[in-house]
Amino acid sequence: MNPLSYLKIGGGLIGLIAFGTLVYFAQDRFDQKEKADAADDCAAVAFKLTGDLDACLPDVRSAIEARRQAEACDTALSTGRKLPATAQYAIRQSCSAEVKHLHAERDAARSNAADAKRAMETLQTNMDAAVRRAEIRGANVQKRKSDATRAIQSAPVGDDGLVDCDADCLRNIGG
Repeated sequence: MNPLSYLKIGGGLIGLIAFGTLVYFAQDRFDQKEKADAADDCAAVAFKLTGDLDACLPDVRSAIEARRQAEACDTALSTGRKLPATAQYAIRQSCSAEVKHLHAERDAARSNAADAKRAMETLQTNMDAAVRRAEIRGANVQKRKSDATRAIQSAPVGDDGLVDCDADCLRNIGG
């Protein structure tokens, strides 16, 4: 065999390998372009609260979903002191278990404070009523004492200096 025929066979093989490599790199280029386009699409919806995340890689998708969930939780929590029902629903749907736990503890503390305030108001009302009853009772006792003193002072006094009280006088003293 002629040494040039080895060159022909070798050149053909090298050409075939070069063509295969070219096809592989062209296909890889299109795969990389597809991934880059998917990353661009993912980046376009990443900072929005809604949008399709199918183009994103799984780790990126879970990170974006966690950020969206945290943002929805922050929005729900920042609606003010008295949360409307929609914000409470949003907290239950979007916040983590720790935030839900703290929110429940805060609601329980507020409820306990409201119960304590109502109990204090009831106690204050009852105490005011007891004071009024005691004042009325004291006024009645004082009136009976003054009436009895007046009855004793108006009763006839005997020669020995003692009060001579008949039945009418005793009735007046007894009230």
